[in-house]
Amino acid sequence: MKKLAYIGSVIILLLLAFIMFFSFNGASDLFRKDGVLEFGKYDGKPIQLVPGTEFANAVNNYTQYYQQNGATLDDSTYFYVYNYAFNSAVQSMAFRSEVEKTGYVPSEKAVSRIMLQQFTDADGNYNAKLYNQYPDAYKKSLRDEIKRTLVLNRFSEDIFGTSFEMGGKKLFGLKSSQKEADFLASMGETKKSYELVAFSKSNYPESEVKKYVDENKDLFSKIPLSVITVDEEKIAKTLSKQLASSEITFENAVSEFSEKYYSDNDGVISANFKYQLKDTLEDAADLEKLVSLANGSYSQIINTKDGYSIFKKTGDVIQANSDDASIISAARSYITSYESGRVEDYFKAQASSFISDAKSKGFDDAAQELGLTIHDIPSFALNYGDTSMMAKVPYDAASELSSAGTNENFWEKIFAMNTNDISEPFVLGNNVIVMKMIGEEKNEKNDNVLETIKTESASYDQASASSAILSSKKVENNVMATYFNNFIKKDNK
Repeated sequence: MKKLAYIGSVIILLLLAFIMFFSFNGASDLFRKDGVLEFGKYDGKPIQLVPGTEFANAVNNYTQYYQQNGATLDDSTYFYVYNYAFNSAVQSMAFRSEVEKTGYVPSEKAVSRIMLQQFTDADGNYNAKLYNQYPDAYKKSLRDEIKRTLVLNRFSEDIFGTSFEMGGKKLFGLKSSQKEADFLASMGETKKSYELVAFSKSNYPESEVKKYVDENKDLFSKIPLSVITVDEEKIAKTLSKQLASSEITFENAVSEFSEKYYSDNDGVISANFKYQLKDTLEDAADLEKLVSLANGSYSQIINTKDGYSIFKKTGDVIQANSDDASIISAARSYITSYESGRVEDYFKAQASSFISDAKSKGFDDAAQELGLTIHDIPSFALNYGDTSMMAKVPYDAASELSSAGTNENFWEKIFAMNTNDISEPFVLGNNVIVMKMIGEEKNEKNDNVLETIKTESASYDQASASSAILSSKKVENNVMATYFNNFIKKDNK
């Protein structure tokens, strides 16, 4: 009876989503498109948006989920719905295919037993009156869905097991050996705690930016220019001749023919620092052609990243001035994008000076002198990738750790440390970090820990199976093309 109750409860839960499909208000709207929509195939079998199919059921289940969680059902949300539904349908088809190869067919008694459980009164007794209220077509559909669910359960239970136990042992599924569980437990057995200070690269001082401008004035000189840009070279050649013969004014050419890739509606280029202009040119050497133009004159046709351009010089070159706030702002942006190593080197030098003081004065006093915040980092295990089987990086202890989980340099440095060691400075995200190891502890390997690891191992098995199925050559995924061509494009007409 215990096993019977368990199977019944699982099937009831699985059927709830199926039943919601028929009661979902507006479900017919999902099938309002002409013809049958095919979102891909599995093993040559089409995955279509047809009522009653696994794919259609999954679409409605995910739609219900988003609605119940207050999500806005826009184009982006529905695209995710169809993606998730496709993945769910593929997995169901793969599972069912494997079970069918074995010749397994759910017994009629098993189907009837679960079927009757759907029509019970408050005391759990079968209610014939309730059963007779439903049309035969619905009851046939429900019976067919129970058969499908039993087939899927057969695969899931045989491969991954169930929570049902007999004699203290779980039935079915892959078994985790005790040695495997012990080994995984030992991986997360040692945990270390730290103190952390961070030097944010966002705090790169203005004095250093000014120094960079003074050393690289040519980069931040401005060339006042306007431009005509067209997509076809022959049009550019025609315009060049017309400008030379005064058949058309530069302003009219901008208005009538120019694409505004680099300029405003009047053709004026606002991003006119030399380094910015160089980025727009196919050949960086062409920058000198712009510098050498006389005021008011036109360039030859110059190939740019987005077409063919004719430039007009509208003023003298403006030399860089490190006292100009706009130039300092542009230079900071440039340094962040192209010279980040310079910023890192500056703060590594600051951090090295801090480390020297910390070793002589103490970590706390050295941090206080520089106004640095010390973050206390609770103990965690060596856990690259943040597997749930071990103690994860406590990200909430310091936002500076947000990118630590998959940073090999981080793990190599901090877990090589002993108690009271201070690390060398290292880059982590937008910060240069220094950490001091303050303690080490060992996890107790008890039954609860080992049981958790076995459960997590089973979850990884399921995730791996899902990944393997979805990456199989048997899967033909056309969700993006089908959704875009049949929903987005039509809706936007």
